[in-house]
Amino acid sequence: MKGTWIGFATILVGISSSAFARDVTCPSQDFGQFYQVVRSVPTLQNQFIQFPILHKETDITDGKTTVKATYANLSQLKSAKRDVFPSDNEMKTKNLGIRIKSKGSEFIAAVFVNDTDAMDEYVFKKIRGCFYLSEIRAY
Repeated sequence: MKGTWIGFATILVGISSSAFARDVTCPSQDFGQFYQVVRSVPTLQNQFIQFPILHKETDITDGKTTVKATYANLSQLKSAKRDVFPSDNEMKTKNLGIRIKSKGSEFIAAVFVNDTDAMDEYVFKKIRGCFYLSEIRAY
């Protein structure tokens, strides 16, 4: 059985330094504050994403991961009607919660549906003094 899909899920591949935001100030050096600001300001989201992105989903019963799609740029992502992060309204209407954690060099915002096993993990890495989305895992 597959988990409930909260939003879209991706994993980032092919990081190149040319795609990192150059003239954008990092919203915060505290990851929890950074995530809240970037999640709530769509124009900032675009500055801290690296393409191409693979959309991946993991079956919670057998642990198998499947690639569903690949998005080469933001316009492809938007044409698929996918927002990068859930909006404040979506957080409320879908009864979502957030846990902020770090694991080694990863900074993770785990967005989950309360009282279920459904979850998307937004994984960031600190590069050039700020956080960049490097992977999104859906369970």
